[in-house]
Amino acid sequence: MMRLYTPIIILVLLALAITSADAQGTFGNLDFESANIPSGTPPNAAISSLNAFPKWSANSMVGYDFFSTGGTVISIVDSAVSGFAPIQGDYSVFLFGGAGDVATLSQTAIIPMGSHSLTVDLTGSGVSLLNISIGDQTIQIVPLATFANYTEYGGDISTFAGQEQQLSFTEQPPMGVPPSVLELDDVAFSPNLVPEPTIWNLILCGTAFFGLTRSEQPDCNS
Repeated sequence: MMRLYTPIIILVLLALAITSADAQGTFGNLDFESANIPSGTPPNAAISSLNAFPKWSANSMVGYDFFSTGGTVISIVDSAVSGFAPIQGDYSVFLFGGAGDVATLSQTAIIPMGSHSLTVDLTGSGVSLLNISIGDQTIQIVPLATFANYTEYGGDISTFAGQEQQLSFTEQPPMGVPPSVLELDDVAFSPNLVPEPTIWNLILCGTAFFGLTRSEQPDCNS
């Protein structure tokens, strides 16, 4: 009698495993702590994106502790560079938008079931030039909490929950002298809803972030 139920049990277990995988999603290295920097790599060196950003794809030159003075670069940072340092943990990412060129870091995977929002920690003078997209749709983000050296942002992604999509962070070139500078860390999918921002809040934050460094960021939560 047990033999008759064995195939059914196996199918049920497989279905549960698939459901569990969808619930957790398949994105990885969202905190950028999986970097594998070869021993002896000096600051300002070009390195492989596979070492700097496992799971992610970069569209431009990738550097280690690299602070651009004008060109488009995506840098993995683990120590103070020209006054900048990781936001959280051992590593953070810098996106430098050069003259006429964008810096894009992207990953394609399954967004966890039940996700309502995407959150990310950001700082730098190029926050207002960042475009976050899922597939071909731009995700509008709002400030959720402001800390001493960064601001946590969130955006509604509820329509993409459970889907395989490409998540992209694209830093645009500045209107003035390049590069634009953006530091990001701790990308996360959350079951929490993103609160609706007030119009006045958006105006204040959108205006204030032009030309500001992370040490000068305004509190956008009032």
